Amino acid sequence: MNQKITQITTEPISALAIHSYGKMWQMPGIMKKNFTQLKSHLEAHQMTTDTQTAVFCRYDQLSWDQLANMRGFRMFWNFLTQTWVFASAIGITKQIEPGVGMEILNLAAMDALSAVHTGAYQTISKTYLEIYQYARAQQIRLQPFCYEFYLNDPQTVKTEELQTRIWAPIQ
Repeated sequence: MNQKITQITTEPISALAIHSYGKMWQMPGIMKKNFTQLKSHLEAHQMTTDTQTAVFCRYDQLSWDQLANMRGFRMFWNFLTQTWVFASAIGITKQIEPGVGMEILNLAAMDALSAVHTGAYQTISKTYLEIYQYARAQQIRLQPFCYEFYLNDPQTVKTEELQTRIWAPIQ
């Protein structure tokens, strides 16, 4: 794959978010439900989204070393059976009162490694592995969480054209 990995300093982001947890195979349904609720709440309050960070997820409790040391079926099985802790979020340009089960997520500016994954979500682990290997080679320690920004819509784009920007915050 050989993704272009860059070190960036992000701008602060405010977002309306719903925290969830689930297995990988459950995530599409959970995310669809969460993003539908978030969009409905924003529309009901006549809010537009921040187009730079419109739709994203934050994944918590990551072990970069553990992920990097898995290969093949073991990696597939772990991704499939692990319970993931995450937040579905939509960037906002002004403050709003969160709905039931929602909260405002305020991200401070941060240093992060960034890469864009192109293709199916099921193959994104390869890009994560490249980020980890780059960090290790550069002696960069990563935080135990990351962000995925969904740059286009799987309902309107072919699977091989999907783009996901990954931010791996630096300690």
